[in-house]
Amino acid sequence: MEDINDKSAKVDPLFTTIGEVGESLSELNTATRNTFEKVSSTTSRFRTAQKAFKTVQVVNRIYQKHQAKKVQKEVSK
Repeated sequence: MEDINDKSAKVDPLFTTIGEVGESLSELNTATRNTFEKVSSTTSRFRTAQKAFKTVQVVNRIYQKHQAKKVQKEVSK
């Protein structure tokens, strides 16, 4: 029985270390997931801003063309 206890005492630190590694991996997983969610959110906001910018560009071009036609009509009179 003493032999089993000695062997068990020698192996216990291994299981403790394995448990700690498991906890560390779980924490790393959580941190990675949180980072990915933040990047994903930022990317989504960037895409929204990019779409808004493109819309403003299109509206600006339409307005410039309208103004040019308006000026051309006045000059033609």
